Amino acid sequence: MEVNVNKEQKLVEVWLTNKDQSDAAVQCQLPPLFSKFKGLGYLIAVYHSGKDDLYRRTSDLLSYNRKRLAQLEIERERKLLN
Repeated sequence: MEVNVNKEQKLVEVWLTNKDQSDAAVQCQLPPLFSKFKGLGYLIAVYHSGKDDLYRRTSDLLSYNRKRLAQLEIERERKLLN
C-alpha cells in the first residue's frame, strides 16, 4: 500500500496492489486512515490495481476517445450546416 497526502489540495491517494487488496492486515488499516483524513476535510481516492494488460487497456481507451471526438465533431458540423 502506498499513501500520498497532498496538503495543498487536501487530497489523500491510497494505492493498493493486487496483494494489498486481499491482505486482511492492509484492509484493517484503511478505515482508521479514512476516518482520520475525512475528519480533517480531505478527499480520499483509493486506486486498485487491475489484472488486465495496462498497455492494451490504455490503447483501447485512447482509441475510443479519438473515435468519439471525431463523431462529436461530425455531429457539430452537421448542426452548423442545418
